[in-house]
Amino acid sequence: MLKVEAVQPDFHIVVGASKPKLRTEISSVVDQIWTASASKKNLLNGNILSVVEMSRQKVLVEVRSYKEYFAQVQQPELFLDLKVTALAVSGLVRCGDLVLVGQRSDSVLTNKLEWELAPSGSIDYEVLLQDPMKTLVNQIGLEFEEEVGASRKLFSEAKPFVAVGDDEQHVIDIGIEIMLACKSSKLEELAAQRSSGEYTEIKLVHPHELDLNQLNKVSVKLLEAKHLIYVG
Repeated sequence: MLKVEAVQPDFHIVVGASKPKLRTEISSVVDQIWTASASKKNLLNGNILSVVEMSRQKVLVEVRSYKEYFAQVQQPELFLDLKVTALAVSGLVRCGDLVLVGQRSDSVLTNKLEWELAPSGSIDYEVLLQDPMKTLVNQIGLEFEEEVGASRKLFSEAKPFVAVGDDEQHVIDIGIEIMLACKSSKLEELAAQRSSGEYTEIKLVHPHELDLNQLNKVSVKLLEAKHLIYVG
């Protein structure tokens, strides 16, 4: 079930909640899941942001460890104890009438091989520390450079516009509309040279040419919110 809510262009993050103390047995389960998978999948633990409450202007978060969210994905019933709702960004990159989409690789944690609006990613705690008021735009700029292989200097405008909550995967994506100041051929050339393995393919397409049955459901909601597609 997805929940969609418009947010203001100055939407920002506030860190104000302390990390909850987990019961010893839950911590042990998390550690066991992480230890069993980390070495096989080259995983790195770090800090992520978990949503506590949200309005149209701001989101209150607490800092949690990535391994807690990873364990919750592997065993969804752990949400009752862990209660991690990861905060992420999803870019709606526009180049004229075209939008940027990518097919996720089979090595990512969720939504393997699905097509989605690119780029996207969870919020890096270190990015938050640099400038809390600009965290969302700075994060999508970082994802753009890492996953698409092009500089964020191509952005002519980047603003939050919507929040899409996924109650099944326990993620809230903040949609960032990005207007590019470049030709589509230039962006596709840069994307073809990228080194990140997040996507197997990246391309610019007209929204009406997208196969919505193959597109990530969060991406569909982002396109709907900007009236770029209409789903009956």
